[in-house]
Amino acid sequence: MPELGEVQQIGNDLFAIEFLHVPADRDPRGRGFWIARSDVSQRQYADFVKFNPEWQQAAVLPSMADTEYLSQWEGEEPEFVEYHNPIVYVSFFAAQAFSEYAGVRLPKIEEWRCAAECLTDFGFERGSADGKTVGNWTASVGRGDRRLVAGIESDPDGYKRTVVSGLWGFRCAADG
Repeated sequence: MPELGEVQQIGNDLFAIEFLHVPADRDPRGRGFWIARSDVSQRQYADFVKFNPEWQQAAVLPSMADTEYLSQWEGEEPEFVEYHNPIVYVSFFAAQAFSEYAGVRLPKIEEWRCAAECLTDFGFERGSADGKTVGNWTASVGRGDRRLVAGIESDPDGYKRTVVSGLWGFRCAADG
């Protein structure tokens, strides 16, 4: 069994994503899981878009992304100097499509809480100035619609089906 904070690459061959392990005895749900050490990068997302042209800024359906989708990009992909930076301005649907394509999934809110509590000594970044919230997207269900929630604490108002953010990227997770 993997130990707390053990590192492994998970997903398909196209994406080299490092994951940190949270064993079942540290997971309140008692299942254990893996969570990405860092946000999905612009390079990784640009590769995803290359192989999935329906997620290009000009091609994405309005029901799948807001008008701000990939607004930091010039043209069809970011400038090379920004490839290591987190991808921002993506919708829940885009983050979910990326995760499925990479062979992983989006983390649940409970997994964010657990990771923030027990993985900070293993390179998991909380990602916020206040040190309380995890400033990354995670999947949640609210008011009957799939939406994104910014980390553990979030504004309960103002979310819409295809909400985007220029502040945070997103991470992936895997079972086990």
